Amino acid sequence: MGNCICSECIKDSNLKRYVVKHGSNGVCNMCGEHREQVLKIATREFQNRMKAAIRYNYSEILYNSHWGGVSNWISLLKEENLIFKLPIEEPNEEDEDDLYWEINAIPGHIEDYSTDVSLYFGGERLDAFFDPIMRDRWSWIEALSEKIGYDNPNIISKEISNKIKDIITPLAKEIEKIDLYRARIGIKDILIYSELGEETQKTYIPYKKNEIGAPWPKIATEGRFNRAGTSYLYLASNLETAINEIRPSVGHCVSIGKFRIEKKVNIVDFSNLDFYDYATSDDKIDEYVRLKSIEEILCIPNPDKEYRLTQGFSDAFILLGYDGVKFKSSVSYDTYNIVLFSPSCAKYIDGTHEVVEIKGLKYDIENKEININKKYLEEYISQNNTGHKDEIIRDNFGIDIKGTFNERTL
Repeated sequence: MGNCICSECIKDSNLKRYVVKHGSNGVCNMCGEHREQVLKIATREFQNRMKAAIRYNYSEILYNSHWGGVSNWISLLKEENLIFKLPIEEPNEEDEDDLYWEINAIPGHIEDYSTDVSLYFGGERLDAFFDPIMRDRWSWIEALSEKIGYDNPNIISKEISNKIKDIITPLAKEIEKIDLYRARIGIKDILIYSELGEETQKTYIPYKKNEIGAPWPKIATEGRFNRAGTSYLYLASNLETAINEIRPSVGHCVSIGKFRIEKKVNIVDFSNLDFYDYATSDDKIDEYVRLKSIEEILCIPNPDKEYRLTQGFSDAFILLGYDGVKFKSSVSYDTYNIVLFSPSCAKYIDGTHEVVEIKGLKYDIENKEININKKYLEEYISQNNTGHKDEIIRDNFGIDIKGTFNERTL
């Protein structure tokens, strides 16, 4: 068999990237077109990437009949799906060289978890991949979240360091000669000058040098990574991110300064964590889920300001010999933050002080389709309410559907 597929026929971004990178000229057996980026399905690498894409987007309970799903994972691909742009049509059984049969022959059960990707939890374990990888979480972190309120920080940090020391080693990075930004709400002073008959002139004096750096430990308040009385230096990759991270209000004046990491510092870098790098085997996927779970702990906003878990991780990073941690910003796209556990790792750059006034706040929004799925709707009704389906949809989803569609549309 030698069926091929082109990048244009692939919807999943990670699988598409793989075909774009490794494909060559040829004819696609899905769309029938001659394309520049075409790859054979028969390679183990492509098959593992495709199975990883299914696992990333779908729960096993949707394609395993033992859990109430369809009879086989390929049944997902026979209709509109998240992997391919075109459904895979099932041909006659006599056409054994068809694209459908070659994909259908890809093994869903595997024996070597270090080299292959499985579609079924399998084995003697009565379990399944209940969560798609995009929503999967490391169960140990959930247990740690419960435990952290009952053990002292030194015990928690030691447990975390023992658990993560091996999986974060590939994320270790030495950085130097990097300029970063820091912001502080407020200014040091304002000079007002006026003469009779002239417009009043104002000169803003920002915080600078030590005034905008990390506070002294004796006055340091609790933060995402530091406890009260511990001073860390929080920095951002650009000015806008530094401002957004301190969440000023309209009308606030904000002091800005730049800091430079002159000498090499050893950090844990979560800012480039990418599923594409792990979609090669079950073992690597497990590693990704663990790292992704840690990354989310580090960067997801915490409106309740419950910081014991993130502080536990920063303590663990210090125990493991790291000088800081780098992670994606949750307030600005494609930017990052760096937290240095010793403020002396970065120096203020003289002459970089400035003041900005917050004139307005902007939120990027995207309308989301309200998808009323019959199965999920019935589960919602059974768990939360009793009553007529139309009333449930109107009261909870804000849609008055009476007389507009029937049972078939759900």
